[in-house]
Amino acid sequence: MPQSLAHVLVHIIFSTKNRVAFLQSQDLRSEVHAYLVGTLRGQDCQPFRVGGVADHVHILTALSRKASIADLVKNLKINSTKMIRNKVRSNFSWQTGYGAFSVSESAKEPVISYIANQETHHRSMTFQEEFRRILERHCIQFDERYVWDSIGSKSPGVPPGLGDYAPLGQLIYGGNFPGFYPGLRDYAPLGTFRNAKRGTRNPNPGPRNPEPGTRNPYNARPSSDPLQRLRQILAQIIQILHPNR
Repeated sequence: MPQSLAHVLVHIIFSTKNRVAFLQSQDLRSEVHAYLVGTLRGQDCQPFRVGGVADHVHILTALSRKASIADLVKNLKINSTKMIRNKVRSNFSWQTGYGAFSVSESAKEPVISYIANQETHHRSMTFQEEFRRILERHCIQFDERYVWDSIGSKSPGVPPGLGDYAPLGQLIYGGNFPGFYPGLRDYAPLGTFRNAKRGTRNPNPGPRNPEPGTRNPYNARPSSDPLQRLRQILAQIIQILHPNR
């Protein structure tokens, strides 16, 4: 056929970084939503509803034939972040990831109504609870440890204070490696990083010894003695949770 036709409805969801309730001001929130509508139209998408509450947004839009979901969300975040920062002079950021879910034409009006009533929904439900339900409704398998990009929530296998990062057996050196606690410096506690050889140096380890003559436990090589390894791990955890001790 000579003409390409498409009508793909997508429900897009993303939160503020660490789910901070940055959009508490109704005026700012409305302005952000209107800006997202304008950005969608500029990407040849047809927005049906943009809404949300203080810590996240919902978007129902028809996807342009020329746009990928990843590129569309990237443009939405970049452009709206610039607008918000210029408006309120802050270090505002959106979360790293997003959720995108297909919507049938028959379900369009219920989804529009759902987005319009976000304030009511979230009187008894957090964003995390809502997002889990949507993932489950769409039969999407997910790992709770890697869904959220903040520190502080409780994840299985993670000691208190390490939040939503990798479980203990996967804690690796720090630096700017996504998904890992930035306090761990040079070596994995057990030398078991999947994508690095045992003892691989962190290219950006930070300061070696805070004080002359002070041994930095982050820089100790993993011992071949299992008991000594355990001591090294415990020393690292104590140093992370109580840095001034």
